[in-house]
Amino acid sequence: MFPLNDNGMLSGLLCGILFGYVLENAGFGSPVKLSAQFKLSDWAVFKVMFTAIVVAAVTGSLAYALLVQIERRAAFWHPSIREGRVT
Repeated sequence: MFPLNDNGMLSGLLCGILFGYVLENAGFGSPVKLSAQFKLSDWAVFKVMFTAIVVAAVTGSLAYALLVQIERRAAFWHPSIREGRVT
């Protein structure tokens, strides 16, 4: 069997299990709800998934911007590459 800690697989598995558990408890796993989603008469599952994608994208972008600011303060950047200009 493959190691679960390679390339973040364990964290992906844990997030998937937790996300699936929450969706199942919210009732999004019921066949009636899913068939209504496929018939385009119920948009609840789409709204939840789209909200999760947007929140993850915004949170990831903000975390990356914070990390860049921390790195800029901690590391020396030669004046020729500051402000994104390479001369």
